[in-house]
Amino acid sequence: VTRFASGITWLSAAGAYGWVFNNCKVQFCTTGVAPLGENNVFMGGLIGNNGTGISMTTATGAEVQAFGVGFDDNTTTAVNVGNNNARISMLGCRFENSGGGTDTYLTISAGAAVLLGGQFQSDTTSGTSTGFVQATGGVVTVDGVNVTAPTGRTFTQLFNVSSAVDQRSVFRPTISPGTQAITTATPLFPTADRKSTRLNSSHITI
Repeated sequence: VTRFASGITWLSAAGAYGWVFNNCKVQFCTTGVAPLGENNVFMGGLIGNNGTGISMTTATGAEVQAFGVGFDDNTTTAVNVGNNNARISMLGCRFENSGGGTDTYLTISAGAAVLLGGQFQSDTTSGTSTGFVQATGGVVTVDGVNVTAPTGRTFTQLFNVSSAVDQRSVFRPTISPGTQAITTATPLFPTADRKSTRLNSSHITI
């Protein structure tokens, strides 16, 4: 699926349940996927080179499970969750920007997002990022995601989380050996109270 305003979308709730997309590619669209309905599953494949990879901001009741999907070089954000009834779970998914796309991979203002395992990789070698995750609301779990960033890319924090994010959220990444995460004045990881720093250092090399 390539070069549409919306690559994959559902026009109505009727029948918008239980779809399985096996090893599909959705590329070069303004919005790659705009889900509607429950238990829609993506197995492998690529959602890349779009403006927004998956947009879950308007459809009430949208639900997506993604397994081993590659999110590469989306220019605005890879996944945008912004509806209280939107839910997405991502297992073993890979996020990268080797072609110059954004390294903001998850934007969430409402709803729920779960990321288990997989990879957040930035290939940008200069400039400043405010985080792989931009969270201003909702509930977020990021557990065991491998984080890789090159020397020269400055992160003010890996996860940019505001006080409006649900206190039950979990952020527990794995930092790849050799990755330099630069945090000069803001926390690398947010804590439960969103105020104090769990780790604050000018340079971390593991």
